[in-house]
Amino acid sequence: VAFKRLRAWMWGVRGVYAIGASGSGKTSAYWALARELERAGDRPLCIGAVELGRRLQQAAKDLASVPDLLHARVLMIDDLGKERATPAASSLFSEVLDHRYAHRLPVIITTRFTSKELRARFSEPSIGQDITRRLYEICEGLTFELRGAQKPDADGAQKDKTL
Repeated sequence: VAFKRLRAWMWGVRGVYAIGASGSGKTSAYWALARELERAGDRPLCIGAVELGRRLQQAAKDLASVPDLLHARVLMIDDLGKERATPAASSLFSEVLDHRYAHRLPVIITTRFTSKELRARFSEPSIGQDITRRLYEICEGLTFELRGAQKPDADGAQKDKTL
């Protein structure tokens, strides 16, 4: 259901915040949506969270050095929270989200972290709180659930329940 809702987004006013466990289909839906946007004539900026963090860290506090993050018609970030953000990267990401919010530019995000867990992934609690608040203001939340044979075990690893 979440996969269909994400693919049906296609230029909604708000972005999408897709949350779910590893293996729940978030990234597959993310890339399917990216391909559909490209077929429709748009080129979304697709970036993984680790690369996003690296770019923001290199940009230090110069927001003008990441114009593509600011102005892309659709910014798509896969696996937000995968690596802990430095103070400079956290602050700059907050500014990117504020800019996109002010200009009504959507953000599509996948993550496995709840709001509380995601806040903890940023360098300072107040910045993490600002980021998650802004994400919930500009994004519709979608929950991806594991279905069928794949269920996580107590350690979060995938197990085939038919075994």
